[in-house]
This record gives sequence, structure tokens and C-alpha cells, in this order.
Amino acid sequence: MNSMTGFGRAEVKTKEGVYSVEVSAVNNRFLEVSFRTPRHLTALEGKIRAMLQKSLERGKVNLLVNFERAHSNSNEALFNENAAVAYLKQIRAFQRKHKIGGEVTVADLLSIPEVVRGSQNETSDVDLWKALSPALEKAVERLKTMREREGKRLAKDMAGRIKIILAGVKSIEKKSGKVMAEYRQRLEQRLEDLLGGVEFDKRRLEEEVALLAEKSDVCEEITRLKSHLREFSDALKSTKPIGKRLNFILQEMNREVNTIGSKSASGLISSEVIQLKEEIERIREQVQNVE
Repeated sequence: MNSMTGFGRAEVKTKEGVYSVEVSAVNNRFLEVSFRTPRHLTALEGKIRAMLQKSLERGKVNLLVNFERAHSNSNEALFNENAAVAYLKQIRAFQRKHKIGGEVTVADLLSIPEVVRGSQNETSDVDLWKALSPALEKAVERLKTMREREGKRLAKDMAGRIKIILAGVKSIEKKSGKVMAEYRQRLEQRLEDLLGGVEFDKRRLEEEVALLAEKSDVCEEITRLKSHLREFSDALKSTKPIGKRLNFILQEMNREVNTIGSKSASGLISSEVIQLKEEIERIREQVQNVE
């Protein structure tokens, strides 16, 4: 079982420069990917997205790629005069339109990537992917490792809470068998107090007790709840994405607990039900972060 929260970072050096990749993730109902990459990697965004979708099932994933170009051994550079002139015209037009003062310097123009380029040839998309993908794969693997480690912690916590719930269910099961006997005794005592020793129909009393017993019987709910608890415990051991399944099982568990609470004629059982619902809610909060 994996968490949806994690972080991974990696970098790789190439002859063109150093690629640094950071990938982070938090919980989300579906897989949502967003990233920032240098302009020369724009054409690879589809491949990057496909790789993340293949590696991750759920979560809000943010990917950041930085690139630090290596210093060229050659001092040659290509100055694109046409690009410089075009940018200068656009900047001045923008200043006039919005009434912005200030001078555009040569340094401003030289800071624009399209104006000055190194003398080396453009790198193909295939070569760019070969250069970037190792860092991307390492960062994602480190993210997955962190998510796996966090998932084990969550599984341990939820397994402990499942044991608490099971103990509560067994307690309710024991108490439910005593409830009818206690109810019959209270009802008989009340009738005796009201009638002052006058004989009353014992058969009618038994019918009343039997009717209440039928209405308040929670054996089926307890059996189903135990089954859901076993299913939940088994799911925690899975290495596959199980967040949605765990959430569904919790819904079924909560439904059975609510039914037990509505049928109960005992204050003690009602108190147990409240505790069970509190534990289920705590588990639900944890499940929201499970992949």
C-alpha cells in the first residue's frame, strides 16, 4: 500500500549541461499532473506526462525541471539581429501603449534566449529525451519509495484501529445477548409496580419482548461488519493501489454501524457505536491519502 504524498529529486550531467528534476505529490482523488520545464523541453511534455501516468495512479503531482547549460569551450556565439530588432520594437510599442518609461539596454536584449545562442547545433528531441529521462526516472523512483514508506506507516496505523473496532464489535455482540433479558426484567418489574400485585398476562409480556428482540436483533449487521473488517485488513497488505477500495469498504462498515445504532435499545451499546464511528472516521481521514 502506498501513500499519495512524497518527494523525489535527481539530476544528470550531459555534455550540454545539467538537468535537475524535482517531483512532489499530495493526495488527490484522481491523477492530476502539472509541471514546469525549460522552453527547449516543451516538445517533450507529452512524453513526460505519459511517463508519470504510467508510474503513478493517483495524486496531485508537480514536476519541476531545471537546466543549467554547460560552459562552451568555444567563445563563438550567434547573434540574431532580426530577433533583437523585433523584440526592441515590441518592447517600445508596449511602453508607449501603457505609458511606461525607461530605456531598453543592450544587456536587456542579450538576456533574451532567441537573441543570443551558442554556436553548437540544436539538440534533437530524441537526444533531449535520452538526456532527461534518466533524471526523471530516478526522481520518480525516489518519490515512489517515499510514498511506499509512508504507506507502510499508514497501514500500521489503520491496522491498529481495525483491531480497536473489532474489539468494540465483539463487545457489542456480547452485550446484545444480555439486552433482551434486561429489558424483559425491567418491563416485568414496571408492570408489577403499576398493577400492585395484580395478575397480568405473561404471554402478552413474552410477545412484547419477542417483538422488541426481532426489531433490535443486530446479528446480521455484526456478521457483515466482521466480514468488512477482515476484507479491510486483507486489503492493507496489497501492493496495488487500493485507496478507492478501502474507501468503499469504510462506507459499508459505517452503514452497518449506523444500523446497529438505530436498532439498539441499550445505552451501553449506543455508547460503543459512537466509539466505532469515531474510529471509522479516523481511518477515513487516513484513507484519503492512500493511492
